[in-house]
Amino acid sequence: MVDLKKIRLFDLNFNLVSGNTLGITGLPKTLNPNLLTTAKPRVKSARLQPLSSLWQHNGQPYYSTLMPFGGLSIKGYFEIITGPAHNLIKISDTLQIPVQIQTLEQEALTSSALWQALAGNDDNVLQTIALKDKQAQPILNIVLSQDMSQLYQKVGFIRNIVIASFIGLVIIMLIGSVITLSKMLFKPIQALANELQQVCQGNLNIQFKHKGVKELLFLSHALENHLNSYDKCMTSGRS
Repeated sequence: MVDLKKIRLFDLNFNLVSGNTLGITGLPKTLNPNLLTTAKPRVKSARLQPLSSLWQHNGQPYYSTLMPFGGLSIKGYFEIITGPAHNLIKISDTLQIPVQIQTLEQEALTSSALWQALAGNDDNVLQTIALKDKQAQPILNIVLSQDMSQLYQKVGFIRNIVIASFIGLVIIMLIGSVITLSKMLFKPIQALANELQQVCQGNLNIQFKHKGVKELLFLSHALENHLNSYDKCMTSGRS
């Protein structure tokens, strides 16, 4: 099925002879420039071939097909003008996505059933494709609607995984830091404090446990050497 707009008859010189009274009105009395530029220079058998062209008039898109009549002895041409939106909307069935056909002024010509079903969905992203004629002039817009809800869900899921992984990594690093500090700093300091307490109680023969960070090792060695020197002095004094 096609959206038939008008049928017109032209002579061999592409002068308008007649046209049906139904359909659109106000069209120019000549072929559209794209079709006329291609059809006029043709000679002999080339004139037997049908031509087609996409064009617009007053902001509305049309599709014209030029058909010769009269057999091998061509008597003239029929121009069959149709609305391209009716056939272009079938893109929706092929791609299985919502489609709307618009004029260049964004006036909706027709919408697919999927477009109407998903109207107002905030998760949809619109992509506009300009359909052009042979001279690369835009004639109408094909608007595709992409449902991004599943993509947003996947992005959100991945984001949650990344956040959870980051938090887990921070927790593991904190636990590791506490364990390391406890092993290398807190416990050696507590042990050194206990050993110093025993020294204060008169135990000069205590053996310091050389554990912990570099500074604590240096401190424990220094204290042990100092106590050994003090013990030797005391022993020499008694003798």
